[in-house]
Amino acid sequence: MDVGDDNYQAVTLTEVLRGVADAVPQVTNRGTRHVAAAAAAAGNHADGSAKLTKASYWQAIQGYIRSGDVLVAEDGTSYASLGLQLPPDCTFVAQVIWGSIGYSVGSLRGTLTAAPDRRHLLFVGDGSFQLTAQEVSTMLRHDYKPVIFLINNGGYTIERCWLGKTARYNDVANWAYADLPKVFRPDTRRGRSW
Repeated sequence: MDVGDDNYQAVTLTEVLRGVADAVPQVTNRGTRHVAAAAAAAGNHADGSAKLTKASYWQAIQGYIRSGDVLVAEDGTSYASLGLQLPPDCTFVAQVIWGSIGYSVGSLRGTLTAAPDRRHLLFVGDGSFQLTAQEVSTMLRHDYKPVIFLINNGGYTIERCWLGKTARYNDVANWAYADLPKVFRPDTRRGRSW
């Protein structure tokens, strides 16, 4: 396993998880104050110059989630959503083993079909999204309105952790993601479903 420039061999998952659990401080009193905390952490730069951090991103997400939501999380970067404290009656959908990068977009279509009256949130990276993005066309055809949080980090970032940290095969093209609804369903106004 690579952590920064260091490489660790023969480390078990149990050891890693124990180390992570020991390193993370106890969090109490979670709630909508996290949106304000995220804005403060980002520096409230109205001109967009503030740097978005993972901590402020997930704090803002914590404040956005509401009771009854269906959350679908992709492998990799979006798996940090496992640390969220979910309100009552939420459903969390994720695969338990690694191996199906891109499954979450199709899974989102399934959860939308199964529970169309609930709010559905997808947490996905750009590499995973690009593998199954065509499912958005079906969602639009059925007039579903999921909320998609796409982390655009230039490729298969989770794969870089395991193999090919700087390899070009882990790069993906930078799509105009906000324009995809118009491509998949021409009568869709930009931002209508996203």
